[in-house]
Amino acid sequence: MATKDRFPILGKGERLAEPVRLPPRGGAKKPIRTFEQARKRLLPQMKDLLNGIDHLDPGLRLSRVFFQVKLDFEYLAKSYFPATFYRYSRWEFVGSRPWHQSFRDEIALNEEKPARLLFFTASRMSIEDSFNRLERAKGLTEAEKADFMKVDGLGLQVSADRLINLTSFKKGIVELIFHPLDGKAWKECQKKLAVIEDEIKGSEFYWVWKRGDYPEPIFVPAKLGRRTVERLGSFNPLRAARPMPSISFPRIRKTRGAKLQEMPPKPVMRSVYPEIGVLDGGADISCQPLRGWVTNEDVTSASERDEYLEHGTAVCGAALFGSLDSEDAPQAPKFKIKSFRVIPPTDPLALYRALDCVRSIVESDANRYIHVYVMSFGPDIAIGDEEIDRFTVTLDQLAYRENVLFFVAVGNEGDQAHPCNRIQPPSDLVNGVGVGAFTYRGHREVVPADYSCIGPGRPGSIIKPDLSAFGGSESHPFGVITAGEDDAEVIPWYGTSFSAPVAASVAGNLLYRSSDPGVMSPQTAKALMIHHVKPFKGESTCKHGRGPLLSAAEDLMACAQNEVKTLYNGEIELTQCMRLGLPFPDGLDYDGRIQFQWTVVYSCGVCPNTPDDYTLAGMDLVFRPNATLYRYYWGSSERNQYEDVDERINPERASQLRSEGWRRGGNPASLTFKKEHQLREEGKWETVIIGRRATRANNVYRPSLDLHAIPRGDWEHAGPGYLSYAAVVSVKVSDKSVELYQRVREQISQLVPVRLRAQARSRII
Repeated sequence: MATKDRFPILGKGERLAEPVRLPPRGGAKKPIRTFEQARKRLLPQMKDLLNGIDHLDPGLRLSRVFFQVKLDFEYLAKSYFPATFYRYSRWEFVGSRPWHQSFRDEIALNEEKPARLLFFTASRMSIEDSFNRLERAKGLTEAEKADFMKVDGLGLQVSADRLINLTSFKKGIVELIFHPLDGKAWKECQKKLAVIEDEIKGSEFYWVWKRGDYPEPIFVPAKLGRRTVERLGSFNPLRAARPMPSISFPRIRKTRGAKLQEMPPKPVMRSVYPEIGVLDGGADISCQPLRGWVTNEDVTSASERDEYLEHGTAVCGAALFGSLDSEDAPQAPKFKIKSFRVIPPTDPLALYRALDCVRSIVESDANRYIHVYVMSFGPDIAIGDEEIDRFTVTLDQLAYRENVLFFVAVGNEGDQAHPCNRIQPPSDLVNGVGVGAFTYRGHREVVPADYSCIGPGRPGSIIKPDLSAFGGSESHPFGVITAGEDDAEVIPWYGTSFSAPVAASVAGNLLYRSSDPGVMSPQTAKALMIHHVKPFKGESTCKHGRGPLLSAAEDLMACAQNEVKTLYNGEIELTQCMRLGLPFPDGLDYDGRIQFQWTVVYSCGVCPNTPDDYTLAGMDLVFRPNATLYRYYWGSSERNQYEDVDERINPERASQLRSEGWRRGGNPASLTFKKEHQLREEGKWETVIIGRRATRANNVYRPSLDLHAIPRGDWEHAGPGYLSYAAVVSVKVSDKSVELYQRVREQISQLVPVRLRAQARSRII
């Protein structure tokens, strides 16, 4: 029930939304060089490209050639993509990766600039034809000329750029990543590489473990020696080669524990509880605290191992009860756990086996009711910017297609030297939640755990970890349950393996206990949790993420008297704009400052070919505090003189300006806000967008937030046609005596209060 200090959050905010038209904006960028300057630079490079093709090893050369084109840093935006290269030159775009530009036209830049490196494939004849057309400079369209002017350089990919993290590699299993190859080209590729297997004893390509289909990159594990890998560095269709990582699997320290003095209550008989999925090493369901609350399913045929079982049992306990104290009685959970044993024994292909298990679980009809999964393992390697791990891609694709939310531990190597301390895949996923760990300094000061891996993430989710939960430390350990059917013991330990299930349990409570299931989707739960975290005091957001999650589910769903929190869920057609009306009453007797804060989350398709442009959709946000405040411009350019007029308060001035020939802006005036990323070209492609703005009450009248859905890549022409989003918006006044919540409820009847049930709702079987 609502009290004077706590009121339920409001849902159905999408009822206040309406589609709007955006006026055209932007324009052509001033060229960085003339066409003649570009032509003079590129002709020798294209000639070198043709010579390089002629000198490729005939035994390792395919009928089509893969090469790279470096764009100048000024042309990061999707609107500057050189589309004429495949429209007129018959080059096929197959991917990209980031690079850092230090020079422009042989002149050093003041600092390195992030830029794009594009991969194309074409026949030698097509490349030679492009060379001849550029040399003659006749018949080229203006668009083609403009595209050539954007290019910093082009040529074949050098061997060193294909070989990743191979400094100490001698022999073993490597993961080969090939550019997209259709069926005919892939057979040709296999035939070429079969020669290496015949020539070099001990070499083996595991073709049966090939993953990825055209037009995505192809992943193949292979058993090779260092010299063979270096030879493959000159194999033109190869995009990258790197050592196959093992499974990152933190073992629980064998230590003396304390017996749990009191067991949690048993599940209510004949009740069907919702479930959270735990993807790990299995669970000991004979362990007394887990009895009745956890079921276990063996998805792998590999034999069970004690260390995996101990870890999976501890993760399940953390999801159900959090950190346990042997002296305190655990509370009854609000949901059950379905544990999936997916981790096989450590072998060179363990990650591929585990990933196949994960895919089969999430796609199974038997698990359609599970919307939250916990994963506390992954590849034992820090993420890199050049390539994306297949684990990450698969989880992102599953999350988008199956409408599930993965909570993934970021890893426990945060105290290692850079770059080994960076987050581990698949916690860099953009459609899920990468979870870090916090602990306490002194009595109750919340700080990042030193072992918790750090950011940044990758484009689409640069800020990592998404949030942090309590994971324990040496001085403030996490109480975990040990496997065994005797009296249950609690041992002190720590790790992101435990913070991830703690965060997932909050999402489970939000999803399964919401009194109106129509307002709470997996993405809404993600938005609501992120909305309530604040950065660690004195720490870098880029390194330690958005901050610690310190609120229980009940607190996330509550409002104070002087604030209104509203949930929005909806769809926006790609290229279109939706205007969200924000909850603020007319005639509020208050003249102080109004604080607006919003968190917008969406899930989208991803493109493993383009790590620098990983997400296939983006969102641009504009905050408009006053629906009747318009900007009037004098002259044809918006850079000329302008005046802001509130047409509700001063209609005479608006009429006078129009009569004098002033031009009225197409939409109410906007206030700029600071996104989490300063660079606009990065921020608008992030799947989580946070903003905040404060303004005086007399400047606020029917405020709104414009969401503009932007497609790119495959989605620009053949995408799904819409973007699903979830948003949380807070409106707050500084005076705690102002009854803002009540006034909004009186005036805006479309919004409905949403509470948490005392018990999770039963699922329908």
